[in-house]
Amino acid sequence: MRKISDFMTRGVASAPPGTPLGEAVAKMLDQDVGSVIIVDGPRDPRGILTRDLTMRAILERPDVASLPVGELDLAPVQVVSPEADVREGVDLILQPEGSRHVVVVGEVGVEGIFTPANAFEAVATGALPDVPPLARSRALGGAALARHSGETAAIPRGRRPVSSLSDEPTFARPRPAHE
Repeated sequence: MRKISDFMTRGVASAPPGTPLGEAVAKMLDQDVGSVIIVDGPRDPRGILTRDLTMRAILERPDVASLPVGELDLAPVQVVSPEADVREGVDLILQPEGSRHVVVVGEVGVEGIFTPANAFEAVATGALPDVPPLARSRALGGAALARHSGETAAIPRGRRPVSSLSDEPTFARPRPAHE
C-alpha cells in the first residue's frame, strides 16, 4: 500500500485566522506556494486560503489587506493522516463537492498537502494497486523534487526550472532588481 506521505507536498504555508490578508499574500509570494492553510492550532486546520480566493477578495475590495484571513470565505478542509492509503487522497480530490486540496495532519500537526498534481502522479505512475502505470517515473527533478522535499522556496525564482519536458532544464530569466 502506498501512503499519502509518499506523494504529498511538504513545506506548506500556514497561518492563524487573525493573520491580515496582506501578510498571508506575502507568505504565498515569498514561499512560492498557491495556498495558505489557516489553522486554529497545529493539528486543527480551519480552511485553505487559495490564490483564487485571494484574487477575488482583492478585486472585490481593494482595501482588504488588513482584513483577517479567518473572516474570508475559505476553501473547505479535508484532512487525512500521512499513513492513509493514497487512494483515499485521490478519491477525495475527485469528489465534485470536495476541496481540490487535502490537508495532511500527523502527530505533530500539519505535515503537508495532497494536491491534484500529487494525485495525478500517484495515478499515472501506478501507485494504486488496481491501476497499471501509464508512464514510468523519471528520476525526481525540478518541480517533483520540490514537491517531495518541500524546498520550493529555497530555489531562487530566476533559477527555478520552467519546463521539465526536455532532458535539459530550462531556467527562467532572472528578474531585474527593483530599487
